[in-house]
Amino acid sequence: MATGILSSGEAQTLLSDAEAPAGGVVSVAFSPDGAMLASGHLHGAVRIWDFRSRELRHRREGSSAPVRGV
Repeated sequence: MATGILSSGEAQTLLSDAEAPAGGVVSVAFSPDGAMLASGHLHGAVRIWDFRSRELRHRREGSSAPVRGV
């Protein structure tokens, strides 16, 4: 299970090698079991990642506002 808090720099580093969209990560949250990570982005996207493999599982586009909470 994941514990602790990721800084914005740590989140950006974690997601930078996968398919992280341009616009920057502004919010992150772990699933209760620590297996998945949700990321909210400055340009309005939401991504769901497999935390262990760092694979993108789901993506949602469409908002024109930053996603400041996931």
